[in-house]
Amino acid sequence: MDILVQTEDGPRAIEIETGKSDAKANVEKSEMAGVPVTLVATEREAFRSIKRQFGEHANLVCVLEEIDWDRLLRHILPGEYKLHDSA
Repeated sequence: MDILVQTEDGPRAIEIETGKSDAKANVEKSEMAGVPVTLVATEREAFRSIKRQFGEHANLVCVLEEIDWDRLLRHILPGEYKLHDSA
């Protein structure tokens, strides 16, 4: 997982996908740990690749180059939120 956030409902992983990594494996690791995942694509081609891999089941929010960060955080973390770097 690239970013781990703590919400009122518990942790949530945010995977930032470039289209070059194994998105399915990354999502499966987080899900096996019991952590729900939100995918963020870095560009349009990565967005399309994730859509092909996951179909409508992807919790895919946006393309990084088009992000309105405030809107993204409100979507993922309603109410107050704290960011934690997983590194």
